[in-house]
Amino acid sequence: MRGTVEKSKLQNWREKAKQRRLKCEYWKRRSQGLEESRDNWKDKAKARLEEIRKLEQQLKCLGKG
Repeated sequence: MRGTVEKSKLQNWREKAKQRRLKCEYWKRRSQGLEESRDNWKDKAKARLEEIRKLEQQLKCLGKG
């Protein structure tokens, strides 16, 4: 009886470890995807701001001339 309980505990521990590993891998991939997405949006926003600054600079030059 005791041997089956120990085997059951060992099997349960292994199953929990597998599930935890899979969950950690899932969250790691999700985190990487979110970081890439955030970086992409950040780059787009910076490019738009730079374009707006250039246009404002051109307007200032036209107003002075």
